Amino acid sequence: LEVLRLYNNELTDKIPLAIYSMSTLREIDFDGNKLWGQLEPLVGNLVNLEFLYLSRNEFSGEIPAEIGSLVNLKRLWFQRNNFSGEIPWQIGQLSSLVDLILDNNSLTGELPREIGDILGLERLIVSFNNLTGRVPGRFLNLEALNVLMLDGNNFDHLTIPSVIYDMPSLKVLGLSFLNLRGEIGADISNLDLTDLFLNNNMFEGEIPAAIGTMTNLVRLHMDDNSLEGTIPTELGDLVNLKELKLHDNLDITGPLPTELGRLTSLESLTLKNNRIDGQLPTELGELANLVVLSLYENSFEGPIPSEIGLLDKLEVLWLSENELNGIIPTEFGNMASLDNFEVYSNELSGDVPDSVCALNPDVLIVDCEVTCSCCTSDCVQ
Repeated sequence: LEVLRLYNNELTDKIPLAIYSMSTLREIDFDGNKLWGQLEPLVGNLVNLEFLYLSRNEFSGEIPAEIGSLVNLKRLWFQRNNFSGEIPWQIGQLSSLVDLILDNNSLTGELPREIGDILGLERLIVSFNNLTGRVPGRFLNLEALNVLMLDGNNFDHLTIPSVIYDMPSLKVLGLSFLNLRGEIGADISNLDLTDLFLNNNMFEGEIPAAIGTMTNLVRLHMDDNSLEGTIPTELGDLVNLKELKLHDNLDITGPLPTELGRLTSLESLTLKNNRIDGQLPTELGELANLVVLSLYENSFEGPIPSEIGLLDKLEVLWLSENELNGIIPTEFGNMASLDNFEVYSNELSGDVPDSVCALNPDVLIVDCEVTCSCCTSDCVQ
């Protein structure tokens, strides 16, 4: 037997000891079951194993050092279990490894510097453990690494680890929930990333305009920090961007740049809980792929642009707790996908258009000064 695939079942109990004697196995896939117990040191007998998928189970205990004997291993997926203890340095002996995925466990200790010897490693994901220490300098050897996810650990770094700036193949970088602080330097723009997650830290200062040169970005998450200043107009050059999250920074100010209307691939724009002011730009109506638009708890004023009604893919529109006035545009009835529309705590008047009521959204909440025959909750002053 070379392949043993039992993924996405309801299997319970421990791995039978007999499996550790099946030395011809090249693949074990137990992903998505309810298996528990420890991974036995006997796993080192499976010397022909290339793929070991134990993710999304209830395994516990330490990862045995004998895992380092699996020199043919290409993919090791242990995420979403209860593994504890340190990552064994012997993992660095797995010279064929491409994926090392250990996120959402209870692992402790430092990242073994020996991981930097796995020269073909492409994905290293250790997010949401209890790891400490620093990112080893030997990781500079990981020239093939394109995904590095370090989120939600207890590393000693106070700023973005300097070794990261010299990883030429990096495409996805996760540094959220790490208590990083200081300013986000322009050097981050030297990386040719598609995904950058810096959210839920303590970054200060302004958003670097140089991020606008990172034109391959698809997801940019910088929410839940202490960023300030205006949104750089250069972000309008990120034409491949699908997610822009800057919410809950409190001190982002100034008007919303009209240049954001060029982000025609954008699916989610979340800017809530800042101090952005001025009028909502009519250019928002050019974001034809937008699904979520969250602008509440800011200081926007003036009328709501009727051009927003062009967004026929929009499902969530949150405009509450601003200083908007005038009426709800009848053109909003063209947003056939709208399911959640909240526009309370503004200075609006008039009626909710019948065309909006006809959409039958699950959530519709407006100002008390607005007459509404179809709202799902009481008005909010």
